[in-house]
Amino acid sequence: VAAFETLARGALTAPARLPALVTMLARAAGTPFGLVAGQAWESEPNVALQHYHRAKTGAMFVASAMAGAVAAGRDPEPWRAVGAYLGEAYQVADDLLDAHEGPDVAGKPTRQDARLGRPSAVLEHGTGGAIAQLRALVGHAAAAVPACPGAEALRLMVVAMAERLVPAELRRTAA
Repeated sequence: VAAFETLARGALTAPARLPALVTMLARAAGTPFGLVAGQAWESEPNVALQHYHRAKTGAMFVASAMAGAVAAGRDPEPWRAVGAYLGEAYQVADDLLDAHEGPDVAGKPTRQDARLGRPSAVLEHGTGGAIAQLRALVGHAAAAVPACPGAEALRLMVVAMAERLVPAELRRTAA
């Protein structure tokens, strides 16, 4: 809801960009491939992990990356891959958090993926495989940043911020 309110307020400065931004956000939140779809797939017995991750929050990361370009009056398409890789990486990091941290660190109940039979990178690939997947996705995201002012700084920030998503104990053992 706050995202739509923010877009509405921003429409005062660039009203012609608002329809594309609202459409992008609505698609990322809804079905068939947005956040709502990802939540629904948690209940399905046979969902491809990559499809689940891409829908769960991946669609919101894609929308966010592309919306920045639209808001700046630029072509959003080159940013799609950045958002897709970051969204999938975020879900892998969330799977690691669920499997290896307690509720006090995670800020939510943990060990839920295994208990509820949800798709999980840790359950499918093991902890080491999930960490390797996370780092590969982050590398792809950084490499996908298109040429723009500050691109190299953004690439470095993506890698640095994403590394913080790996639980601290696992960062030490997987380094």
